[in-house]
Parts: sequence; C-alpha cells; structure tokens
Amino acid sequence: MNTDLINQGEPDPSPSFADRIPAQAAVLYGEPSTLHRDALRGLEQAHGEALSTTDETRAAIAEATEILGKYTQTASAGKSMADAFASVARSKPSAEQIAGWRAQSMQHLRDTYGPRAGDVLAATARMVKADPALARKLAGGLGNHPSIVATLAQKASRA
Repeated sequence: MNTDLINQGEPDPSPSFADRIPAQAAVLYGEPSTLHRDALRGLEQAHGEALSTTDETRAAIAEATEILGKYTQTASAGKSMADAFASVARSKPSAEQIAGWRAQSMQHLRDTYGPRAGDVLAATARMVKADPALARKLAGGLGNHPSIVATLAQKASRA
C-alpha cells in the first residue's frame, strides 16, 4: 500500500557531470546558480555511491535534473529537492523517518494553505500522477519529504 502524501559501475575518469554542464543552471533558472551546481554535485556523488555504473548514474541525474527544471521555481527550492533526492539515493528512509516527514509536510500544508490544504494536496497528487517519471522518483517514501511536498504543493497551487 502506497502511503506517500503526494504519490497515492565503473568509475568515470572524465570530468564530473556537474562540472560538464555549468550552463544547466542558466537553462533551469535563467542565471548560473552556485546552489544548483552544488545540488547537481550532491546528486552525482550520492548516485555514484549507490549505482553500479556511470551510465546508471548519468541517467538518474538526468531524470532528477529534468524534474528539478520542471517543478522548481528557484535555485534554493531546486537544491532542497536535489538534497532530498541525494539523501534517499544514499540510504533508504526508515518507516519512522517517512512518518516524521509526513507529519512535518502535513503541518506545513496546514500552516501555509489553511483550510485549502486538502485541496492543494489533492491538486499536488493529481500533478504527480500525471507525470510518471516524477511519480517513480517519489515512490518509496520520498513523496512525503517536507521540501518536496512544499515545492510541489506551491507549483500545484499556482496551476
């Protein structure tokens, strides 16, 4: 049963992925961002530790970068989401950790949206369901992470 709030290789000797795409921040946010480059480096390191091949690592980072570009409006929101992605890539969250995230996320929604919190959560769930790549990325508890819920709820509430 899915309990997510919003989601009812060989070492590479070449330069790092993040170092090879310094213009990615400009593509996503309109200007180069140190926060975004740091987020990409964190994703690269986390996925590099968790995945067996460079190709798998690149694919995971490309997917995460696409999601960040699509759903985050600021570099700091992108970094927060990227940090959450990286954290889960390093180690699977425990049931207790997921429950804690869920409680924090629900409190944030209530504090931010008041009586509209349920409607915003439903709109966020619809948005996630409409994007299979995002839904896959949020499976396994990440859909409860406070920074992810806050960022996606903000996007859904403006749609």
